[in-house]
Amino acid sequence: MTDRAKHWRRGAVGLTGVFCWALTASWSAFVPTVSASPSLAPAGPLGVYQPGTVGRTKPLSAGGSATAFRLQAPVGAACSGDSAHGGFRVQSYIVPASVDPSSLTFDTLGPTSPATGARLRQPLYAAGSGSPWVSENTAVKTGLLPEPPVFDFAWVTRGSIPAGRYNLGFACTKAAGTVVDRYWNVQFDIASSTKDRPGGVVWHVVANTAVSDTLPVANDPAPTEPSPVATDVATSTATAVTDSVASASGPSASLSGSSGPAQHSPSPAGAPVLVWVVAAAALALVVSALGWLRRRNRSVS
Repeated sequence: MTDRAKHWRRGAVGLTGVFCWALTASWSAFVPTVSASPSLAPAGPLGVYQPGTVGRTKPLSAGGSATAFRLQAPVGAACSGDSAHGGFRVQSYIVPASVDPSSLTFDTLGPTSPATGARLRQPLYAAGSGSPWVSENTAVKTGLLPEPPVFDFAWVTRGSIPAGRYNLGFACTKAAGTVVDRYWNVQFDIASSTKDRPGGVVWHVVANTAVSDTLPVANDPAPTEPSPVATDVATSTATAVTDSVASASGPSASLSGSSGPAQHSPSPAGAPVLVWVVAAAALALVVSALGWLRRRNRSVS
């Protein structure tokens, strides 16, 4: 093989390598790397518990407006992404049982179109401080729900919550909260009470679910003893509350929670087209260069 032929062949091999590199680089640039996501616990029911210390937490079935209660999601409950990288937030809500939690939208104050009365839409409020539990951050990377505070109904004014069945729960939202990623739910039957203070309501859990034997409650305030009214409600009026609710609102289907609309990262639909455009351009460059090298070789020989 002559020196000119060797040079021509080396040039062809080099340009072919350039083409392969361009094809690989363009594909890597436009097609995202797929990474394994952590195993997420499915959305589901919430358990209702008494506030307390580790090992002393007990299920709670009924109470009054001053009765503090804890809502506990299953161990491992998490959003589809985290707050730091995916913009997810954790919200709380109380709405009538006829409202599907997956249809809710949220802003920085809680469920949008906040209202009391028959169209009740409110966040849950922390016992003692009265602060709404909204737009909370998840754990980094895992998206695990943060530990919620203890709640109560001391914020209720008389007549602001009509007798009926209500959905209470936590929801994961993406960005501004326009889409519910997944939620955890429990239902309360609520009735009016002239004896209850301060809110004038008593409540009963429709179906309490034990979600964990040991709950992480290290940050709990000191256990709050129910008021005499709440104690009376818990021991003797649960049936009366249920009967009152049934007559006021009729039967309602029980919601145990749902994953809601699934969230998917948008796929780069235009990536294959762009990759082939870059590949075609690189191939045209290689063909043109090879033709030039061949013509140059012939003119020299």
